[in-house]
Amino acid sequence: FAQYQDLVVDYSESLLAARGRVDSTKAGTLGTTVNGFTKRSVSMSADGDFSLNYYLTTDKAVDKVTFYYWTAEQYASVSKLTLQNASGSKEMVDTGSNRYWANVSGIAAKDIDQTVYACGVYEKDGVTYTSGVFSYSIGYYCTTKAAGTDETVKPFAKAIAVYSYHARIFLESLN
Repeated sequence: FAQYQDLVVDYSESLLAARGRVDSTKAGTLGTTVNGFTKRSVSMSADGDFSLNYYLTTDKAVDKVTFYYWTAEQYASVSKLTLQNASGSKEMVDTGSNRYWANVSGIAAKDIDQTVYACGVYEKDGVTYTSGVFSYSIGYYCTTKAAGTDETVKPFAKAIAVYSYHARIFLESLN
């Protein structure tokens, strides 16, 4: 047991990287936003991967909303975000009352502090609307929740951060 004692760390914000901000020049005509998505959440699958969940509410009844996202690597590699250079896209699920949901899944524990950039796009009466590009990461979620007042989420957020830290350290030790 003593040999593993030094491997245990306490939660601190420094275990996670800061969330990447959206550069308005890079977002171009898609725009930027801090509130285009009305709600965000994080979930974990049984196999240990994480998902970022996005919820969008429109003020117009539309047939469909398309969700576009860019990984941190893709965001860094392009000079301007376009729908054509997105890392992925999918139709958002209509949950009723002009509310839509989509997620980015399969995020490994070692990568939870990688920022994902997302945008919702829909059309009404020949006009295209965009939610603006929003940046988010599970690491940012954990940092926010670990510093918050919700005592039911706080320990979970701290545990995810420590888990991610150990996953990175372990995988680096294999190289």
